[in-house]
Amino acid sequence: MVQILRNMDQKIMAVSNAATEDLPLSANWQTSPDNDPEVALFCKHIAGIPLTLEATDLSMSRVLEDVINLLIDRSLIRFTDLPVEAQAKLMDRRNTRSNMKRLQIMDDPDTNDGEVL
Repeated sequence: MVQILRNMDQKIMAVSNAATEDLPLSANWQTSPDNDPEVALFCKHIAGIPLTLEATDLSMSRVLEDVINLLIDRSLIRFTDLPVEAQAKLMDRRNTRSNMKRLQIMDDPDTNDGEVL
């Protein structure tokens, strides 16, 4: 069990694993189970852990794109081995990236003269 402190809106403001008798008497601490989803969400927020996978999707899409390009460059897979929909999406990204570089509107720190770092 953990102790939680709520604000006037009943949102968790603090969590403690201290024994009830060790907590300040002036605060209205409540007992909550360790596996309470609301407590877990509060702790993740405090720790800076993304609360959803969507929070990491953008960076992971770039990683996946780089891995696919690396596999193709090393002839471990062929571009045509990929599903048609995946080929179209990769080509769209390559064309967009190329156009942005040509127009000098994109600074891409992840590449060095076209090489994957």
